[in-house]
Amino acid sequence: MKNILKKLFLAGIISCFFSPFCFSAAIKDSVCIVRGNLSDSTVKFLEQYKNEIKQKGYVSYSLLIDSYLKGRFGSGFVCYASNGKRYIITNRHVVNNFDSVNVQFENEDGSYTDYKGLKILALSDTLDIAIIEVPAGFNKPALSFSNGALKDGYDVISAGFPGLGNEPMWQLGKGSVTNAKARIKELLDPSVSTLIQHSAEVDSGNSGGPLLIKDNSAAGYSVVGVNTWKASYRQNTNFSIPAAVIKKFLNEAVSKSNSAATIDLRLEEFKKVLDDSEKDYSFLAEFISSDMVLAKGGDAFISVLQKAPSEIKNRVVYTFNEDPLEGLKHALCYDIWKKLHIDDGVKEYSVETSKAASNETSVNFKIAEQDIKSKWILNQGRWCLYEIAEINEKPEIEKKGKGKAGKNADTSSTSSDNSLLTIENPFEFSISGGPAFNKNSSVPLFQINADALLQYITMGFCLYSTRMSAPVDTFSDNYVMQNLTLSGANVGLRLPLKSGIFIFEPKLNFCLCFVNLFQMEKVMGVGFGIGGGLEITIICSEAFGIVIGTDYIHTFFKKNSAGNLNVTAGIKFSVSN
Repeated sequence: MKNILKKLFLAGIISCFFSPFCFSAAIKDSVCIVRGNLSDSTVKFLEQYKNEIKQKGYVSYSLLIDSYLKGRFGSGFVCYASNGKRYIITNRHVVNNFDSVNVQFENEDGSYTDYKGLKILALSDTLDIAIIEVPAGFNKPALSFSNGALKDGYDVISAGFPGLGNEPMWQLGKGSVTNAKARIKELLDPSVSTLIQHSAEVDSGNSGGPLLIKDNSAAGYSVVGVNTWKASYRQNTNFSIPAAVIKKFLNEAVSKSNSAATIDLRLEEFKKVLDDSEKDYSFLAEFISSDMVLAKGGDAFISVLQKAPSEIKNRVVYTFNEDPLEGLKHALCYDIWKKLHIDDGVKEYSVETSKAASNETSVNFKIAEQDIKSKWILNQGRWCLYEIAEINEKPEIEKKGKGKAGKNADTSSTSSDNSLLTIENPFEFSISGGPAFNKNSSVPLFQINADALLQYITMGFCLYSTRMSAPVDTFSDNYVMQNLTLSGANVGLRLPLKSGIFIFEPKLNFCLCFVNLFQMEKVMGVGFGIGGGLEITIICSEAFGIVIGTDYIHTFFKKNSAGNLNVTAGIKFSVSN
């Protein structure tokens, strides 16, 4: 009897010790690394576009595209749909804008089982969820969705492949539910679903991996959510999309037998976005096809950088930094929003459809008594805008391609703006200085300027020297040729004209200065100068540039005046503001 009890005790200890490893291994069989594949036309476009924006002076954006082309990854997991088939669930942002997907399952011996070129069945921008089809013969075990109610304080487990040294590495994290029904409208509309806030480890690369809970199911654990967001401003604050809404989206996606029949519903959703006063251009992103991004996104992004309000530009740039293709899409959304939306309400329009093919349809908008033609195509399981005619132009659309995203789109030209010079927004702050040449002086004098610029007007501080006939002291009428130091306020106008990495700035300046302010024993008074010249900025990045220039300033003091020819060099910050 004692031997039996001893064996049971040892077995219990061994079970407690090894059960976490068995649990981890079981989960690992169902969780995978997800990598997207860009289409050949998308890769070609991005290669061309990164060179184009580099030539225009946007060097950091070019580097971001280069990094994006090297590839990214996220996580995913296998589950069953209502049709009894297996599918892989991940986040939309992990596979968005990709043509197909590769997945990898890490085996216990460290090797990988690869499945390449998998099709993206459906995407949800609202839920940030994507469904990936698996090939015939796929035999990886599926995780089940939990049907139980989740409560604050429950223990949960996160699983996935966050990056370590830019390579995915398996990670199993334990934590607890800190808010079972978090309402954060910036992440997900609470009317659609609440979020699960929890403290289980989630790092970059975990996106799309499952959040699990132990239960009495056959496997011993079930999926309660998909890990999607991490709060960078708070420790151990992570968010998952609940299993119930994921399961509903999955089953709806696999049950659609005729996707073409959903075009009317899709257009109603598009209309609701335009009619909703609380929504802005960014909500159009889910309606833009990959084809349209390749054909028009490059132009739209440059336009935002050069012409859009600072708030819009900053938001689009932030999105571009996270995902260049998504950034181009948001720039395109802003362009379309301006066409279809005005500040005091949505322009009147009507929609008429003419289904010419199973994967494409035409839609006619009625805006301000003008017919605006558009084309919509099926893109990754949903109807998306492919082309839209310009307002106030003949609304005829020349067809450039159709069907699968990026296959036949015309991407030979990424920018329609072929002008040599474009007007650029002014810089925010600059410091420059250099020698000043005066006909009355045999040696060079000096000039230093520090300017802040806003809306083509410069205001700042100037310090320079000149040589001219002036009184020997403040109250003397005895004039002699001497060097004067002037310091004071500088205001002016500039017109920045950009060409590639160069910005040419014709300028006019007016200076109001104290004379010999730092030499109180000598002549003291107020003088002023008027001048103009040209500066050339070499753009090193969006936030920094090197400037060289030349200008002439004529100084007036007391009864006399003199002119300086200045050669300057310096630095400028926020070059592409």
